[in-house]
Amino acid sequence: MVFKAVSREVASVDMSIVDTWRGSALQQLLENYNADDIFNADETGVFYKCLPDKTLDFKGNVCIGGKKAKNRLTILLAANMSGSEKLPLLIIGKSAKPRCFNSTKKLPVEYAANKKSMDE
Repeated sequence: MVFKAVSREVASVDMSIVDTWRGSALQQLLENYNADDIFNADETGVFYKCLPDKTLDFKGNVCIGGKKAKNRLTILLAANMSGSEKLPLLIIGKSAKPRCFNSTKKLPVEYAANKKSMDE
């Protein structure tokens, strides 16, 4: 059995434009900055109560699942271009004071709350 999942969107991009931009415009922008001063940040979501939506089973058996949990944390990761400085993780959840942190004196990450977070 082979399971395939769609992991990204496919878009048509003219690679000659990308190569030209990388070769000239990007290099001109970067020459004025040190690699230690250029940061990149990205966010990802962690659905911590979500069960897998695929399973292995015998042919002909019916697999019935339930409603998917939407409990999610959003995590922001950031580091500089040289890799010498990695900013602490920023985790955004729904609760301002989650019960699981009651006995915790210090977290190794930054935590923030957002009531509009996708947590149901």
